[in-house]
Amino acid sequence: ILAPSSSIVVGGDSAGANLALGLALDIRRGFHRSCPSAAEGDAGSGYADAGASSPPVALPMPAGLLLISPWVDLVDSIMREKASWKENEDLDFITGELAERFARWVVFAQKIGGTRGDNGRLKQASELQKDELVQMASSHEVSPGLSTDGFSGLPKVLVLTGGGETLRDSQLELVCHLRRDGVCTESEVYAEMPHAFVLCNFLCTDTCQALGLGVDRAADFVISCTQSGGNPSSQSSSDSSVVPQGPISDRVGFLAAWIRYTNM
Repeated sequence: ILAPSSSIVVGGDSAGANLALGLALDIRRGFHRSCPSAAEGDAGSGYADAGASSPPVALPMPAGLLLISPWVDLVDSIMREKASWKENEDLDFITGELAERFARWVVFAQKIGGTRGDNGRLKQASELQKDELVQMASSHEVSPGLSTDGFSGLPKVLVLTGGGETLRDSQLELVCHLRRDGVCTESEVYAEMPHAFVLCNFLCTDTCQALGLGVDRAADFVISCTQSGGNPSSQSSSDSSVVPQGPISDRVGFLAAWIRYTNM
C-alpha cells in the first residue's frame, strides 16, 4: 500500500471487524520479517518465518478503526452468559447454536492450521470439550477483544452495534475496555437492528432509516479520521449513543423491506 497511513482506515463487519482489531494489535506489537522459502518461493505456495529472533518491523498505525458489529470475543459465543443473549436470541439471526459452531470451527482451525473443508476435521471440532474450547477461544489471536495487553496505543475507533444483536453486550464491553485504556472511542447502538445490519443498507426506507444512517455514520467517521490524520479531536463519551427508532418500529420496517426484496 503506497498511501500514507494517515489516509487509511481499517475496518470490517462481524468477523471482518475481528480481523481489523487483530491487525491493529499486531501492528502495535510489531511484526517479524518473513521471507519466501527457497523451495517454495517461486511457486508462491508458502513463506518461511524468519523467527522471533529477527528484528520486528515497525508499521504505522492506520488513522482509525471502523468496527461494525464486531465479533471479537469467541468465549462469549461459547458461554453466552451476557444479558443480550437472553434478550435477543429470538430476534437476531446469530443464534446460540450458530455462534458456538462458528467458534468451534475458528478455534479448531487456529489449532491445526485450517480445516480446508475436511468433514473429518469439522467433526473433531464439534467434539471439543467446552473447557478446552474456552481455553483456546481466550487467545487474542482468535478473540482480540480479550487482549491481555490491553488496547492503549490504538487509533480512534468507531463501534456500530445493533440493539437487537445477541452480541450486543460483548460489543459494548469492548467499548468500555477501549475507553478504559485511553483509546478515543465512539459508539452508537441502533435500536432493534440485527447483526451487521448496515450490509442491508440497500433496503433503507422511510420506515427503516437505521440501515442508511449506519452507513452515513461510518462514512463521516472515515472522513474525520483521514482529515485529522488519525489524531482524536476530542475525548470519547463515556456512554454509547443510542440511535432512536424511526416513525414505526425499525425492526418492523426492516422485516417489511426484506420481505419486499426477497419477493421481487
